[in-house]
Amino acid sequence: MPVLDVPPPAFMQDPDIQMFADSANRFFERAAPPERVLGWREAGQVERSFWRETGAAGFLGVTVPEAYGGPGADFRHELVLLDVVARQNLEGFALGLHNVIGNGGAEAPLAAEARFRRTGVRHRHERAWRGF
Repeated sequence: MPVLDVPPPAFMQDPDIQMFADSANRFFERAAPPERVLGWREAGQVERSFWRETGAAGFLGVTVPEAYGGPGADFRHELVLLDVVARQNLEGFALGLHNVIGNGGAEAPLAAEARFRRTGVRHRHERAWRGF
Protein backbone atom coordinates (compact mmCIF):
# COMPACT_ATOMS: atom_id res chain seq x y z
CA MET A 1 0.00 0.00 0.00
CA PRO A 2 1.42 3.40 -0.93
CA VAL A 3 2.25 5.87 1.79
CA LEU A 4 0.07 8.49 0.14
CA ASP A 5 -2.84 7.15 -1.82
CA VAL A 6 -3.73 10.34 -3.65
CA PRO A 7 -4.55 10.84 -7.31
CA PRO A 8 -1.90 12.43 -9.51
CA PRO A 9 -2.25 16.19 -10.04
CA ALA A 10 -4.09 17.38 -13.13
CA PHE A 11 -0.88 18.35 -14.95
CA MET A 12 0.24 14.70 -14.77
CA GLN A 13 -3.04 13.32 -16.19
CA ASP A 14 -2.26 14.38 -19.76
CA PRO A 15 -2.74 11.40 -22.15
CA ASP A 16 0.81 11.80 -23.51
CA ILE A 17 2.23 11.63 -19.99
CA GLN A 18 0.15 8.55 -19.24
CA MET A 19 1.43 6.84 -22.42
CA PHE A 20 5.00 7.75 -21.45
CA ALA A 21 4.43 6.31 -17.95
CA ASP A 22 3.00 3.09 -19.38
CA SER A 23 5.96 2.76 -21.73
CA ALA A 24 8.46 3.37 -18.93
CA ASN A 25 6.72 0.85 -16.67
CA ARG A 26 6.76 -1.83 -19.37
CA PHE A 27 10.42 -1.16 -20.19
CA PHE A 28 11.66 -1.30 -16.60
CA GLU A 29 9.52 -4.35 -15.75
CA ARG A 30 11.05 -6.19 -18.70
CA ALA A 31 14.61 -4.86 -18.54
CA ALA A 32 15.11 -4.78 -14.75
CA PRO A 33 13.64 -7.91 -13.18
CA PRO A 34 14.36 -8.44 -9.47
CA GLU A 35 17.20 -10.87 -10.25
CA ARG A 36 19.01 -8.23 -12.28
CA VAL A 37 18.56 -5.58 -9.59
CA LEU A 38 19.92 -8.07 -7.04
CA GLY A 39 22.97 -8.47 -9.27
CA TRP A 40 23.50 -4.70 -9.14
CA ARG A 41 23.41 -4.82 -5.36
CA GLU A 42 25.93 -7.68 -5.25
CA ALA A 43 28.22 -6.02 -7.80
CA GLY A 44 27.92 -2.60 -6.17
CA GLN A 45 26.94 -0.98 -9.46
CA VAL A 46 24.48 -1.06 -12.32
CA GLU A 47 26.04 -2.66 -15.38
CA ARG A 48 26.86 -0.39 -18.29
CA SER A 49 24.68 -2.45 -20.64
CA PHE A 50 21.59 -1.48 -18.65
CA TRP A 51 22.41 2.21 -19.02
CA ARG A 52 22.77 1.64 -22.77
CA GLU A 53 19.45 -0.21 -22.93
CA THR A 54 17.78 2.61 -21.03
CA GLY A 55 19.25 5.18 -23.43
CA ALA A 56 18.22 3.16 -26.48
CA ALA A 57 14.69 3.01 -25.08
CA GLY A 58 14.66 6.82 -24.89
CA PHE A 59 14.70 7.25 -21.12
CA LEU A 60 18.01 9.09 -20.69
CA GLY A 61 18.28 12.83 -21.18
CA VAL A 62 14.58 13.26 -21.87
CA THR A 63 14.70 17.03 -21.29
CA VAL A 64 17.64 17.69 -23.61
CA PRO A 65 16.30 20.13 -26.23
CA GLU A 66 15.52 18.86 -29.72
CA ALA A 67 18.03 21.37 -31.11
CA TYR A 68 20.75 19.31 -29.42
CA GLY A 69 19.50 15.86 -30.39
CA GLY A 70 17.23 15.18 -27.41
CA PRO A 71 13.50 14.68 -27.30
CA GLY A 72 12.82 18.05 -25.65
CA ALA A 73 10.42 16.65 -23.05
CA ASP A 74 9.43 18.62 -19.97
CA PHE A 75 9.75 18.10 -16.22
CA ARG A 76 6.67 15.87 -16.11
CA HIS A 77 8.56 13.19 -18.04
CA GLU A 78 11.34 13.33 -15.46
CA LEU A 79 8.77 13.00 -12.67
CA VAL A 80 7.33 9.92 -14.37
CA LEU A 81 10.75 8.29 -14.62
CA LEU A 82 11.65 9.09 -11.01
CA ASP A 83 8.31 7.64 -9.89
CA VAL A 84 8.67 4.46 -11.97
CA VAL A 85 12.23 3.83 -10.76
CA ALA A 86 11.13 4.32 -7.14
CA ARG A 87 7.98 2.20 -7.41
CA GLN A 88 9.87 -0.64 -9.06
CA ASN A 89 12.57 -0.43 -6.39
CA LEU A 90 15.40 -0.18 -8.90
CA GLU A 91 17.95 0.18 -6.14
CA GLY A 92 21.23 1.68 -7.26
CA PHE A 93 19.95 2.90 -10.63
CA ALA A 94 20.62 6.63 -10.32
CA LEU A 95 18.41 7.78 -13.19
CA GLY A 96 17.49 10.96 -11.32
CA LEU A 97 21.14 11.81 -10.82
CA HIS A 98 21.82 11.25 -14.51
CA ASN A 99 18.78 12.97 -16.01
CA VAL A 100 17.88 15.69 -13.55
CA ILE A 101 21.26 16.70 -12.17
CA GLY A 102 23.77 15.49 -14.76
CA ASN A 103 21.90 16.91 -17.75
CA GLY A 104 20.68 19.98 -15.92
CA GLY A 105 17.04 18.91 -16.05
CA ALA A 106 14.26 20.85 -17.70
CA GLU A 107 15.78 24.15 -16.61
CA ALA A 108 19.04 23.63 -18.50
CA PRO A 109 17.90 25.30 -21.75
CA LEU A 110 16.69 28.33 -19.82
CA ALA A 111 19.93 28.52 -17.86
CA ALA A 112 21.94 28.19 -21.06
CA GLU A 113 20.04 31.03 -22.70
CA ALA A 114 20.47 33.22 -19.62
CA ARG A 115 24.21 32.50 -19.68
CA PHE A 116 24.33 33.38 -23.39
CA ARG A 117 22.60 36.70 -22.77
CA ARG A 118 24.99 37.42 -19.92
CA THR A 119 28.25 36.33 -21.59
CA GLY A 120 27.53 36.30 -25.32
CA VAL A 121 29.04 32.80 -25.51
CA ARG A 122 26.72 30.19 -26.94
CA HIS A 123 29.17 27.35 -27.56
CA ARG A 124 29.29 26.19 -23.92
CA HIS A 125 25.88 24.58 -23.84
CA GLU A 126 25.95 23.60 -27.51
CA ARG A 127 29.13 21.63 -26.90
CA ALA A 128 27.67 19.94 -23.81
CA TRP A 129 24.66 18.54 -25.66
CA ARG A 130 26.05 18.03 -29.15
CA GLY A 131 25.41 14.51 -30.39
CA PHE A 132 23.40 13.54 -27.34
